[in-house]
Amino acid sequence: FIRCKNYFFNNYYSEYRSKENAVYMISNFLEFLESYNKYRELCINLTNDNTILNKRDENNIMFLFNIKNVEGVEVPTTLEELSVFKVKLFNDYREKLEKQELSIEEIKSIFNDLLFCNSNIILKNIGGSGALKTLIKDNPNNEFIVSLAKELLVYSQMIEMVNDSNNVEGLKKLLEYVFSSMETFARLQNVFFEFERKVVKLFEVDSNSNLTQLSKVKDLPGVLDMKLSKEYGGEVYDFSDKNYVLYAHVLSKRDNIDDMMNGKSSGNSNFISVSPVSYRGQKYYWDLGELIIAYDRIPSGSFICSSIYNLGSNHVVNNNSSEVAEISRSQRGILETSAVTRNNSEALLYREGLRPCGLILPGGRKPTMAEMEYHKKYGLPFIITQDIAEAVNDPKMIFEADSDVCEVVSEGDSFTEMVEMLKEHATIEKEDDIYTGREVALLTDCHSMYEPTLAALEDIRRHGITEIYSLGDNVGLGPNPCETFDLLEEYGVVSVAGNSEYYNTLGLEPFTYFYDAKEKSQRWTEEKLGLDRISKIKLYPASIDLMMGDKKLALCHFANDVRWDYGARSTHTYRANRGRSGASSQFAYTNSDECWQEVQSHAVGQEDNKRMGGYVSYLNNPLFDGKKVTDYDAIIQGHVHFDMTDKLEDTDIYTLRAVGMGYEDKDVEHACYYVLKEKKDGGVELEKRFVPFNKNSLIANIYASSLPDKDRPIQYVKTDDYSSIFF
Repeated sequence: FIRCKNYFFNNYYSEYRSKENAVYMISNFLEFLESYNKYRELCINLTNDNTILNKRDENNIMFLFNIKNVEGVEVPTTLEELSVFKVKLFNDYREKLEKQELSIEEIKSIFNDLLFCNSNIILKNIGGSGALKTLIKDNPNNEFIVSLAKELLVYSQMIEMVNDSNNVEGLKKLLEYVFSSMETFARLQNVFFEFERKVVKLFEVDSNSNLTQLSKVKDLPGVLDMKLSKEYGGEVYDFSDKNYVLYAHVLSKRDNIDDMMNGKSSGNSNFISVSPVSYRGQKYYWDLGELIIAYDRIPSGSFICSSIYNLGSNHVVNNNSSEVAEISRSQRGILETSAVTRNNSEALLYREGLRPCGLILPGGRKPTMAEMEYHKKYGLPFIITQDIAEAVNDPKMIFEADSDVCEVVSEGDSFTEMVEMLKEHATIEKEDDIYTGREVALLTDCHSMYEPTLAALEDIRRHGITEIYSLGDNVGLGPNPCETFDLLEEYGVVSVAGNSEYYNTLGLEPFTYFYDAKEKSQRWTEEKLGLDRISKIKLYPASIDLMMGDKKLALCHFANDVRWDYGARSTHTYRANRGRSGASSQFAYTNSDECWQEVQSHAVGQEDNKRMGGYVSYLNNPLFDGKKVTDYDAIIQGHVHFDMTDKLEDTDIYTLRAVGMGYEDKDVEHACYYVLKEKKDGGVELEKRFVPFNKNSLIANIYASSLPDKDRPIQYVKTDDYSSIFF
């Protein structure tokens, strides 16, 4: 066994899988141990002959080692037999496809087990394609991360399309394509053999890129606290108001400080759990833990996995294993996993070569005697961070991510042909005895909140819905106007204009309800968006007519025009009258003769008067193209942020909950969107859907932004009662 192990580590396991560090050596050792047990004679024959492996041989061995079940199969004992074995297995599947009726579960099993090599499990652990998009958002200047994440997005969406589809015949045609030739099959399979390694590398580079290296920032103004450095007899860094990122570990009784200082691993201490802490939030395993050591760099290959929750890995560390129970893993990037206010998140690392950079003093507390001892004995500087379980409010953005922490940019296969076939065949069949299959997704009031918007759009994509509308207020209020705007464009969302859009296109003069903090936040949003995005916002219509079945629907932000009618018929008035008879009567004014007279009295001849800009805009492009609310079977609107239903004569009025606000008890941690489903009898059904998202990350993102007015979005996000908030 030892001779065989040495042969395979010298000839089969390539450098990145065996020599980068001991994590991969351990992982490969465990893989070889299992494979040796199943394919002992093959391993011995290759070792005895000291066979030189070419690329084809390596791929065939990789194929064999990844087969989960070999019971009842004559296993190969030579490379020649392995080639025959692979061809035979390949042909067996082709015959199975031709002769046997396969269930959708069997088809997906073939994809996941044989082609995707269980990458579907890895993808689930990292949070799907949405998590890869978030990594791109958080690392826009790192060419390696952006490139590798985009490559993995191609593969992740292939996996998702297959696993989300319910089209048996379509998936079967895809399998026929996969098994059309050995070359096609091998090309696809080889990519997914590498999926997990590339995912681990992506998250590792994300960590190292964002970690704040003390050696690179010590000379920046305000970083070194000279007074405390003199008092404590060594360097003291003040990160309490800055955009730092670190890994932290609370020392336990079983930790050997000398081994940790020298980056040694031994026995039951090969692995270590660390908490990502940053300006976006910090929470430790022990809230009042003493002796918190910090890491500002991790060796290449030491990253194993991360989680937005506590990994529960103490037993794993004790058992000297790098495997973590899947139930505990919810892997995200270092910025997102640091954004916690209640729970403790973790990353699992290999200890070898991992050396601490300092001792953390949360909230700038005084160091203990033990901390002073290590501070002097090992020359560890103190690092002052914000208080525990808090984010830094409006941090000084003086630290830049290290965009040089990367490798050669990946040249991944785009699989254009396969992706196009997936779009055609891995569909979701929705037509049945009741529904035509046409579905329209609706979302509203994204308000520059990236996290819930991404969660909703990803769920819409995975349900195979391509007709998507936003009911306005895409921007404003929240911390990510550009990212949210670009996200909606990326997913092909068609938007109507809300009041938050009109602030950017008409200016603030028409809107009399602005106060100082609200005005500052709007100026900030406008500056962030820039002229190019605002020019696109100017093209948003005030409303959209939509025919589904035999129903005439209107999509708008609010059924009284938000450009000028925000007085007695405002959102605030409508919500205050919620549940009362006649609340909807305020919408009867919309486009009535009286309404038009009022508009004209303010707009005619006032084209150059910015104060009258809302009336002028309405006159040129009226809500519902001048039709009345009662001309429709239903009006679907947003603006209120809460879910409501109403009626005006024979017209149904549906008010939709905001994407990331307007929570009720049952959906506090969920994003929200709606689906219009067309029925064969001419009717339309409106279905409300909830999607989980990382609300902690959204809250931390608000605090950590430079948004001038944070109290208002925080109150919206944290509460389910807006009665005291002016809209």
